[in-house]
Amino acid sequence: MAEVFDIKNHKIINQVSGVTLANYIEPEKTLIAETTAAGFFNPIADQLAVGSVIIASVNDGIALLGVTANAAGAVTVATMATTKG
Repeated sequence: MAEVFDIKNHKIINQVSGVTLANYIEPEKTLIAETTAAGFFNPIADQLAVGSVIIASVNDGIALLGVTANAAGAVTVATMATTKG
């Protein structure tokens, strides 16, 4: 079963001109593949612009994700780098 975004695991690190550096930390259940799935970050679409970067520290490793699209609240990310644990 795919995990859903949990707002308590999210934090904005910095935001300049609408571009955000954020983290998402959930090391128990969430997998990298789930964080890269279309729509995972939709709950915070209003905080993310194209070019924003999310550091996801999850159960199977750490992923550096770049926001490639955000239209009508639908966020798409691309994996820039991963390290699997």
